Amino acid sequence: MAEQQDSALGHCPWDHERVIPPLPLGGDGALRSRDAPTIAADNDLEAVASWLNEVRENRNTHAAYRKEAERLLLWAAETRGKALSALLANDYSDYFDFVLDPRPRARWVAQRRVSRSHPDWRPFLGPLSEASRAQARAIINGLLSYLVSVSYLRTNPLASARGKSRASSRRTASRIERFLGPDAIDAVLRHIDAMPTGRVLEEDRRERARWIFTFLRDAGARASEAVSHTMGSIQPDRESGGEFWTWQVRGKGDKEAQVPLAAQTMEALGAYRAHLGLPALPQPGERTPLICRLRGAGRMRQSLTRAALFRIVKDIFRDTATAVRAARPELAEQLESASTHWMRHTSITELAQATGDLRVVQRFGRHNDVRTSMRYIHTLDREVFAAVSRRAKALKQKS
Repeated sequence: MAEQQDSALGHCPWDHERVIPPLPLGGDGALRSRDAPTIAADNDLEAVASWLNEVRENRNTHAAYRKEAERLLLWAAETRGKALSALLANDYSDYFDFVLDPRPRARWVAQRRVSRSHPDWRPFLGPLSEASRAQARAIINGLLSYLVSVSYLRTNPLASARGKSRASSRRTASRIERFLGPDAIDAVLRHIDAMPTGRVLEEDRRERARWIFTFLRDAGARASEAVSHTMGSIQPDRESGGEFWTWQVRGKGDKEAQVPLAAQTMEALGAYRAHLGLPALPQPGERTPLICRLRGAGRMRQSLTRAALFRIVKDIFRDTATAVRAARPELAEQLESASTHWMRHTSITELAQATGDLRVVQRFGRHNDVRTSMRYIHTLDREVFAAVSRRAKALKQKS
């Protein structure tokens, strides 16, 4: 395996007069995607650097993300001899146990805060609190989700290493839990409404964000679908005589489907199109992307990349989390972990809660296997709990 000490993360200061394993470049780990990545990265360190580059304009965020990535990479090299793309779910479970008590302390914990280039620098200043560990997990989860979204990794192993009990992990695997509830959605929409609009680009950014979250939530779209379709894919339903509109989507497995769009969705589309200087309704064969880049020479006709959409959504989730953290820390943690695919889960879950109809959920979610759709039916636990409670009351009355 190729190795590199001076990575795109910057020179690791931990090797002052000490012999440590160089950070593995990686690139051939067990979790590498077979598809070509959509970022310029031939190895793990370049991929992490690409992720960090997404937040380069936010100094504090960049520093926090770099710190957590560096800690993980050093731990993986030191204790596992692995690169990032080779870390599995059990490795992450061990790592997030480790951060609560990094040992040996002389090796991992600094006695005082010093610059990264100082010989006394260490990755940690002390054991992490539960809250700090949750924050670290959210950041690393964001890194892994990003690497999956750009086809660098084929899966996010942290999704099955959440630091929970085995029973809890089995429950997570049996049903969809990565969705946002009404409070989280309301917080996001309020944040978007409050985005600055003093300059033209700021107003463009807010209107685009409003449409992105509306469409992802209402249509249950995958990120790859949202950036690969045009507004011409939204067409009037022939059977209803144009009363209803549908999204003609070519989705996973190159399968075609029709997704019905509510009147409110079409109103939101009309508002976005009006902001772009377009007629309210899409025209047949129209090539305008569903989600446009910001204004510039010809840019309105260019679609976002999947990585760009991921970054926009993550930034809004992160900024919303910052806004609500003092009053709702648990909501902030959830928002920190959320990504574009959470919006699809949210969309399907909301429909399941509204209808309770498995057939409707399967058709809307475009699931081949009904068992996938069943994972979105969250009412079962409540029904079982209610039944158990009724039985307990009945037995108590008899006694």
